[in-house]
Amino acid sequence: MGFEKVTKCIKENKRFLITTHINPEGDAIGSEIALALILKKLGKSVVICNTDPVPRNLQFLPYSKKIKQAKEINNRFDAMFVLDCGSKDRVGLFKNGAMPSPPMLTCAI
Repeated sequence: MGFEKVTKCIKENKRFLITTHINPEGDAIGSEIALALILKKLGKSVVICNTDPVPRNLQFLPYSKKIKQAKEINNRFDAMFVLDCGSKDRVGLFKNGAMPSPPMLTCAI
C-alpha cells in the first residue's frame, strides 16, 4: 500500500488495531509502540493486540504494558496495521482463516 493510501486511511478513520507476527521480538514490538504513539498524537483510538505476550526482556519499553494479548479480536475497528510480518500465516489473530473486516494496512519494517 502506497504512502498516499496509508495517510488517507489514517485521516479518514478513528479506531485502529495494531498487531504483528506470532512470537514478536524487539523490532515488531518497537514498531507497534511507535505507530500507536503517533496515531494517539493524531487523536486516534488505538489498540495493540498480539496473540503472544511481550517478551520479558522488552517489558521495560514505554507503553509495553498496554499491549493486549488475545487469540482473536471481537472489537470493531476502522482499520488495522499489521507490522513486521511478511505473511498472513504468521499473524496469530488470523488463525483459521479469520480475516478481519476493517481495511488492513500492512507495513514491513
